[in-house]
Amino acid sequence: MPHNPLGPICVAATSHMAMAAANFSWLEIRESAGEDNGFYSKEVFPVQPEIIPGRVTVLDQPGLGVEVDEDSLTEPFRFSEMRPLKRSDGSITNS
Repeated sequence: MPHNPLGPICVAATSHMAMAAANFSWLEIRESAGEDNGFYSKEVFPVQPEIIPGRVTVLDQPGLGVEVDEDSLTEPFRFSEMRPLKRSDGSITNS
């Protein structure tokens, strides 16, 4: 199973690899409907794979098919505190 880091460039690369592998069965993607962490920003990545629960649209443009709006990356970085993931008993986890 490919471990897919965050972001549309990695999603595009691993989904292309998955399409080429005869024995592919699973692709890990970290993103859910209630989560907006900015990794899949349409402002930064106007063309990117579409993630629908249970599947990914593999792009057919040249290269990986992802477009990056470099002008949108000229704004300064804004730090935001990441909240730790917690289990129902209050303990901290990474999954």
